[in-house]
Parts: sequence; C-alpha cells; structure tokens
Amino acid sequence: MYRMVFSRFLDGRFVASRTYVVRQHAISTGRSKKLSASPPSFARTRSHLACRTTAGAALAAVPRSTILCRGRAGHASGRRKKMELVTHKKFKNGRLMPWGKGTVVSGAKGTVYLCGNTATSDDYDPASKKGGGFAGDAAAQWRGVLGNIKSDLEELGSGLDHLIRLTFFVRGPFPDGGVLSSPNFRLDVLDAFFAEHCPKHCSYNNPPPSEVIGVAALAQADIVIEIVAVAALPD
Repeated sequence: MYRMVFSRFLDGRFVASRTYVVRQHAISTGRSKKLSASPPSFARTRSHLACRTTAGAALAAVPRSTILCRGRAGHASGRRKKMELVTHKKFKNGRLMPWGKGTVVSGAKGTVYLCGNTATSDDYDPASKKGGGFAGDAAAQWRGVLGNIKSDLEELGSGLDHLIRLTFFVRGPFPDGGVLSSPNFRLDVLDAFFAEHCPKHCSYNNPPPSEVIGVAALAQADIVIEIVAVAALPD
C-alpha cells in the first residue's frame, strides 16, 4: 500500500492548493480509490492525512509512509556550503614527511590550475627565443617562482592558504642519482617562504601534497626550477 501527497510550491515556498489528490492501491483486491479534499477537510479524509503550513514550510504526514517535505528549510539546504580544505599529513614509521598525503576539498566554487611558473625575466619572448634569462642562483629562482605563484593565485581569486597540490620540476645535476641530491632542490627556501606567507604549509607543519621530478632541461638554459600549483577557489 502507498499514498502520495501532491502540493504546489512557488519559489521554494508552499502554496496551499485547492485540492489534494490521494491514490490508494490495495494489492490484495487490485482496486484503486481516488480521494479529493480541500485543505480545511484534508485532515478528515479516510487515510487520516494531515497537512499544515507554517512559516512558508509544508509538512505532509502520511501513516506508515515516507514523509516528503519541501519549503523554506528545503530551499536553504540547497545553498552552497562553506568551503572546507583539509590536508592530511604523510607519516613513515611515525616520522612526518615533507609532503602531504592528500588534500580533501568540499564546497569549493572551483579549482585554479596555474601554469608552470619559472623565474624568467620580464623580457622573455618564447616565440623569438629571446630574453628570459635569470641572473640569480637557485635560491633566488625559487623565491621568484614562489612569489609569482602567490601573486597569480591572489589575482585569480584564491591564495596560498587554499593550495591543494604542488609539483616541482628540478633541473640536474643529481650527484647521487636522486632528485633530492640536486643543488637546485631548495626545500629550505620553500620553508622560509611559507614561514613568512603561509606557515601551515611548511614541510615541518602540514605541507600540501607534492611531487618532485628531475629533468635534464627546462624552457631556458639557465632556469633550474619550475613549479606548478593547484589551488581551490573559495566563494
């Protein structure tokens, strides 16, 4: 046996309709009854239904049946939730790793995917392959790249606080064969930058997930680091 109640809504608010239609199917007999009632007498129908309207919300109660209610509360439940970003720490044998396990984002308006950032100079022209040099050493390039990422995220409506992921492309040499041995990998500069602008992302606090990839060359001969950032876009 099932019963259904149909009500009219306008802009998320209940509007009392003139008639309510209830169809009751009896499986044992195969018969079908159709009952109609106006709002004042709706509670006195055989199926003992009750319908009340309070402050723009409707409650339809049906004995031994599912209750479906929509009104102001239902409309509010469809609103966008406040963004929440949680970065989970990565541990090995109880030791905190300098990269996060993963970032879980909910309620974000969108996602910002930045291009690969390098510390090329303002005269960089990739089409003519002219300019783009950077006179600084690896540490200076890291600071320049991280500063670019901060500015780009803020310009696009996000920020360092909403970082989801980082990818580091580090140019060799690699003395022991691993990327972390390269003099161009500067975790100390990364931590110093975050300590100043967003302390929670320091490698000893709660760093975002990241990848470190070694490469033989980057866009220009004197570029030693390129970083790609992904961040959430809050409301």
